[in-house]
Amino acid sequence: MTSTPSVRTSLSLSLVWGFGLGGLGFFLPFYTLYLTENAGLSGTEAGLVVGLLPLMGMLMQPIWGQIADRTGRRNRVVGVICFGASLCYALLSLQESLAGFVAVTAMLAVFLTSFGSMTMSASIAALDEGGSHGLGRVRVWGTLGYGLVVLAFPVALSRFADAANAPGVAAAGSSEPALGWMFVGGCAFAFVGALAALSVPQTRATRVRAQAGDWRALVREPNLLRALAFGLLAYMSMQGPMHMFPLLVRSHGGGVDEIANMWVWMIALEIPLVFLLGRSVELLGQRGLVAIGIGASALRWTVSGFTDDMTVLTAVQILHGVTVWGVMMGMPVYIDALVPERLRSTGQAAFGFVGAGVGSVVSNFASGWLVDIGGATAPARVGGALGLAALLLIPLLLPRVPSRKRDAG
Repeated sequence: MTSTPSVRTSLSLSLVWGFGLGGLGFFLPFYTLYLTENAGLSGTEAGLVVGLLPLMGMLMQPIWGQIADRTGRRNRVVGVICFGASLCYALLSLQESLAGFVAVTAMLAVFLTSFGSMTMSASIAALDEGGSHGLGRVRVWGTLGYGLVVLAFPVALSRFADAANAPGVAAAGSSEPALGWMFVGGCAFAFVGALAALSVPQTRATRVRAQAGDWRALVREPNLLRALAFGLLAYMSMQGPMHMFPLLVRSHGGGVDEIANMWVWMIALEIPLVFLLGRSVELLGQRGLVAIGIGASALRWTVSGFTDDMTVLTAVQILHGVTVWGVMMGMPVYIDALVPERLRSTGQAAFGFVGAGVGSVVSNFASGWLVDIGGATAPARVGGALGLAALLLIPLLLPRVPSRKRDAG
């Protein structure tokens, strides 16, 4: 029997998701554009820098997961992650060289790449609903925060930002010299997210602790190992094309405004789908969500990679929301059904290590190389093919699973 989360719990988690992902909205859609145009890096250099995000995440997520499970302080861990990300956003605004961007981006990745998996495990525990209805209702505020920032930030730049006083570098010929304000916004939002995380009440489920060596039980779970293999392929198909997407838009003559407009399409379906996550799991099951999500990703990147029509390129981005709902939300719910309560953070971290870590490292480095040898459309074309392969392998890699295992006491 599930408990009903308190208003304070739901409100605090909504703020964590809203401001945490809102801060990412200043950063993710525009960082490669900033690196190539404002900082003057090449496609390969930009790929190297953004590739550090999943690389460091790959190393840090298991550590954060073990800290959260061993201490039972999952909400506090999320607060520390948000504080660290806030500081690193601020430091990025001071960088002007490749070495500086490499060093500080690696520092940012220590915190930022674990935000999703650790907040997911903390949310499921605090809501005590096994990752269904309550999770969708609080997680949707992350989509809203992210979308509002992506939409409003370019408008604010054009109306209020003074390029002469913009933080960061502003190379000649950049489409938006004041783009460095992205780091200030990210810093402020992450800081508020940290405060919200520290205000989430502790519950029985959030206090469940693992013992030393408990993580070995995950290695002996064959369904989990197959799910991690699927996550590896899925993230290889998605992450590189996503990080290089600003360059794809630029190659078609678009800029910051066009990227922002496309993000409106990206979240158009994500908001209602994420809000209805619990009902979707009941109707389709976790595997059904994942299949629809990875299929949408394959179609999105295939069309994006082969079309020359900006209208078509814009419209097909609506499939991003389906991918977030199906893969980025469906897979954590699937993983949570496989692991014991006391290892829920470690289980999410393991998925993050393999998918958002190893898969994204390979995808980002390969995509930067593909841009240099095949142009801005190459990452999308390859990503579409890999997404189709992941879809076809779902019957093998994602077997049906029982309800999540609950620890006693």
